[in-house]
Amino acid sequence: MARLLVVVLALLALCQLVTTKSTLLDFLLKKYRFEEMKKELAPSRFCAYSCSLDGNGVCDDGGEGSVSSMCPFGMDCTDCGIRYAYCDNTCQGAGYDWEYLVNDHVCDDGVAGDSQTDFCDFGTDCTDCGPRVKK
Repeated sequence: MARLLVVVLALLALCQLVTTKSTLLDFLLKKYRFEEMKKELAPSRFCAYSCSLDGNGVCDDGGEGSVSSMCPFGMDCTDCGIRYAYCDNTCQGAGYDWEYLVNDHVCDDGVAGDSQTDFCDFGTDCTDCGPRVKK
């Protein structure tokens, strides 16, 4: 009986850490998913020559060292070189159909100022958010 009381008290203490917007289960799932994603998600290479400004001697892809964002990230390879970013479609939003989240024309990876929701982890909604660079 004493063990059960300790477990209940521990769960109640943990519940106090969770905001009113999320359930205990959502909190635990998101924490577990984040720990797993830190192990698995690695930056990918981006380098294409598909921007009309590619080869003009000026980096225009909006990344580090570029002077403009006239080209999509990684598409001005001649001038900017190889870029590395996080970009895959492995979003596992708790309680949501991940196939819907990664192709719904809504950025869901929680990046401030650019994402409409935080259902997905950083860099895991690439179809909708595009490549992500850690700052």
